[in-house]
Amino acid sequence: MGISDTRSAVAVTAMLLSGLPAHGAAAAKPPTYLSGYAALVQLFEQWRDFEHPLMQGNVPDYGPAAMAAKAAALPTWQKKLAAIDTQG
Repeated sequence: MGISDTRSAVAVTAMLLSGLPAHGAAAAKPPTYLSGYAALVQLFEQWRDFEHPLMQGNVPDYGPAAMAAKAAALPTWQKKLAAIDTQG
């Protein structure tokens, strides 16, 4: 993986973390059977699956199109994170 590929991966992760709204009033709620810590753990597990690069053969794809697709999905991830109840 080259330097620009690493920078792209870091940039995508930073965009997810930096754009989180303070409160998720407009965000969709997580399933009612999950709340608080359990919902956060589930979201983290799903995020870990998402963050792995798409593979082209046996080579990870960090190309512009692949990174643009990951970046386009970030608002959905932000909404899911913001919807987790952190009270209590």
